Amino acid sequence: MILGLRFGREALDYWRRRGAETRSLLRVLSRRVLGGLGLLMVLGVGAVVALNIGFRCEGSLTPLKGYRFVNKNFQTLAAVPVLRDVPLPLPYPYLQGIDMVAQDASAPSWSYLHGTYSRNGFRSYFLSALLVKVPSATLLLLALAVSLWACGRVRAEGAEDFLTVPVAFLWIYLSFFFRLDIGLRYFLPALPFLFVFIARCAAPGAWPFAWVSTAWKAAATAIILPWLALSSWWVHPHYLAYFNELAGGPANGWRWLIDSNLDWGQDGEYVRQVYAPRSTVRLLFDPSGPIAGRIAVGVTSLTGRDPEAARRHAWLRASFRPIATIGYSQKIFDVSESDLAVCCANLPRARAIEDPDADLALTGSAFGEGDGVAVRFAERLNDGMIGANEPVTGLTPRARPLRHPLGHTADGRANHRVSELRPQRTPRHEVPGARLCFPVLGRQDLAGHPRHQGRRQPRVASGTSLPAGADQRHSARHRA
Repeated sequence: MILGLRFGREALDYWRRRGAETRSLLRVLSRRVLGGLGLLMVLGVGAVVALNIGFRCEGSLTPLKGYRFVNKNFQTLAAVPVLRDVPLPLPYPYLQGIDMVAQDASAPSWSYLHGTYSRNGFRSYFLSALLVKVPSATLLLLALAVSLWACGRVRAEGAEDFLTVPVAFLWIYLSFFFRLDIGLRYFLPALPFLFVFIARCAAPGAWPFAWVSTAWKAAATAIILPWLALSSWWVHPHYLAYFNELAGGPANGWRWLIDSNLDWGQDGEYVRQVYAPRSTVRLLFDPSGPIAGRIAVGVTSLTGRDPEAARRHAWLRASFRPIATIGYSQKIFDVSESDLAVCCANLPRARAIEDPDADLALTGSAFGEGDGVAVRFAERLNDGMIGANEPVTGLTPRARPLRHPLGHTADGRANHRVSELRPQRTPRHEVPGARLCFPVLGRQDLAGHPRHQGRRQPRVASGTSLPAGADQRHSARHRA
């Protein structure tokens, strides 16, 4: 794109200067085209070599038919008869990653910006993220550089296109054609171009008078550069959660952006491994409903990635204030039973198992051998928490340890939510990042259990409870 732009500009200038000398014009244009194509080829080969060195040639020269693409455009490309057999000189994980990003970018997803949710993204998302995530001193320098460029005082001859076109192209693409508004990280490739663009503020002759140049150098040395250094040092070592003064600092960053802009689970292990053992009371991680005790919840989960997720912790945001903040991304709350009686009397409760290590459910088998099990948020299984009537979506059932085969309603009646369990020798926290145990719902046939062969048992529909009498009899027989 940059080469094409420069070629068109030079061709137009040469046409104006040379007039009707068409033959000479064609020779010049031909040389320019060949030179540009040669440069493009050299850059392309260099990029391919660098990628293969970085990935150690993993899966290089794999043809398109050897990939399992998820994006429809890539699937269509891989179905072309001749093209599908051509070996690609690219690492397998690299092209697979592009395929995954393309699929995520084209799929509908929720975005959050300054307290507002959108299913189709925000056109101002990346501009807003740039204004609140980049240090204020850098934004000030960028504004000065743009003013110098606009008035024509400082121009980088032969380099302006290389500094401005990539930034403009990336911003236009992300703002108007990219729907995955989940982080400023997608705009990061444009920052090196902006930093070089800013350097014109220190160029000789940038300012009209000598005293202005002297005053500017003094201000930059005494104010702007120390300001930039202090703002970065102040948030150390929680750089991911950095927000500038315009956003109110990292403590107020959740009001603007969440997800990878603020909370990407980077402080979760510290809370589990350091804070929880030192806590005088048991720490409950990200409960699915109101519960009394000391609660740890990430800012992204507390705010919610979508409107449904926002309702999940609405009771906690509206009625309680955190007693501590860990790394700007984890909030700690103390919730008492009396507080819950005031704010959450009509809401279903979450229940914590008091002694997960003594739970006999880990030694048993699933009712019906786990047939038809479906779990929502599988990565949050196995931390000893029973959820509060969470809905489920269909995932491929896999054997996972679960703390308890029975969920409960707010009035204490068993829901008979069935899960698939492993023997007790299975490690407790085998699911990476496991935080919350969501009860498993589904229509299960209890007659498939080995202890009940030949007995006719009721089938339990999703989210329903058995009659009170049958519930008590059934719970007594299947408690373990």
